Amino acid sequence: MKFLERFWFGCGDCHGGHGCPLAESVNQDRKEGGASAHGPALIGVAVLVFLVPMATAIIGAYVAGRWFAGPAETSLGFWQPAGAFVGFFAGVGLAKLVLWMCRRFLPVDGGVE
Repeated sequence: MKFLERFWFGCGDCHGGHGCPLAESVNQDRKEGGASAHGPALIGVAVLVFLVPMATAIIGAYVAGRWFAGPAETSLGFWQPAGAFVGFFAGVGLAKLVLWMCRRFLPVDGGVE
C-alpha cells in the first residue's frame, strides 16, 4: 500500500519545504552534459517507438488482406491479423535498428543544447 500512497501523494520529500531530489538530479545531469531526450529528440523517439510499429501493423494488415486473402471473406479473418502481427514486429525491429544507429553514430548530448 505504500507504493499506492507514494503514487497518489508523491514521495513526500517536496512537502517539507525542500526541493524535489529527483528533479534536482535530472537538472544536475543536464548541466553535466548527460544524455536525456527532450525537445525534438523526444518527439522523434516517441514517433519512432510508438507510431512506426502501429503504422507498419496497419500497412501489414492491409497488404495481407489485399494480396493473400482469397475471394472468400472468411480468409480475411486469418490473413489480416497475421499481417498486422508481422507488420507490428517488423516496425519494432525497424525502430530498434534506427535507435541503435542513432546511439552508435550520433553524439551523446544531442549536439547543441
